[in-house]
Amino acid sequence: MFNQKNSDQVFGNTFKRYSKKEMLEFVDPFRIRFKKNKIELAKYIKNKKSVDLGCGNGRGTIFLLNNGARNVECVDISKINLKKTKEVVKSFNKIKYIKTNYSTSHNLKIKSNSKDFVWCNGVLMHTHSPSKSFKEIHRILKDGGYAYIYVYGVGGLYWNIVDIFRKNFKKLSSQKLIKVLNKLGYPNRYIGEYLDDWKVLHLRKYSKRDFELSIKKNGFKIIKYMNRGLNYDTSEKRFLTKDKIYGDGDLRYIIKKDNKRIKETTLLNKTSKFVESRKIKKTYHIIVKSLNKIKKLEKKIAYASAVQFNLRNELNKKIFNLVNFNNFLKKLADSKFNGEIYN
Repeated sequence: MFNQKNSDQVFGNTFKRYSKKEMLEFVDPFRIRFKKNKIELAKYIKNKKSVDLGCGNGRGTIFLLNNGARNVECVDISKINLKKTKEVVKSFNKIKYIKTNYSTSHNLKIKSNSKDFVWCNGVLMHTHSPSKSFKEIHRILKDGGYAYIYVYGVGGLYWNIVDIFRKNFKKLSSQKLIKVLNKLGYPNRYIGEYLDDWKVLHLRKYSKRDFELSIKKNGFKIIKYMNRGLNYDTSEKRFLTKDKIYGDGDLRYIIKKDNKRIKETTLLNKTSKFVESRKIKKTYHIIVKSLNKIKKLEKKIAYASAVQFNLRNELNKKIFNLVNFNNFLKKLADSKFNGEIYN
């Protein structure tokens, strides 16, 4: 079964904190990514009936409506998220164009062949059964309908560091994490990111090969693989460097239902395999060793958040310098880290 409690704790209790100004900042990366990949979203959704699957706090919904969607059905398993989505959409004077739908992604309360477009941004890999969820997307779309899908690519520096933190904070409540991160002074977008990475129940990552195979076996054809992104996107870094340090990058696609017979079974329900680059194992060792030395829980959280904050900043540079990042980790480890600040 799906876990509503986990969704409320990880997403609902962080998304509800966003102001209108923060929402605008939260939506803008979509605009940048689509522009950089030369995709005109309005071509697929203008005057079309759309679904925001796993709507969170409504940023996808706002993006769809701003690009001409006729209406948007907002689906989520968190009532907190659905309430926040309504508040957000209302603040943008677009409440009459949406409908909220409290249901799981693998058992949607939506008629078959009734929608023109499905927006599914960073949701599939968190669901109880990604394969069933993908079949549902196929079911509710009209023949020739489109979808935007984003999942995490397997491997690389970022996700392996996240996995280290997930193991350390597995038994820690989301409320405690939020309290400490808030005390440390992190903006809501970072608190949301860390909770998303560290405490979500399922965090599957896929190889580009496996995911593209799943797209085809689920009765879709790929219209566009979005290999460009913001500076910190691993897909952008892979595009610029071809370096395995970024794993398979972010996997973002525009796909089209072509009504082929669905053959997919359970490929999406597990993380893909990936051969890691040797040069980043030293980085993991430094982080694990440092975390083991820190005894107080609050300081562990402060250390982890400082590491991830710095990693984001370094990835946001055009060229990521692993030596500089390792030096930062060593300096942090040697400084008797006390964690009052995140920058």
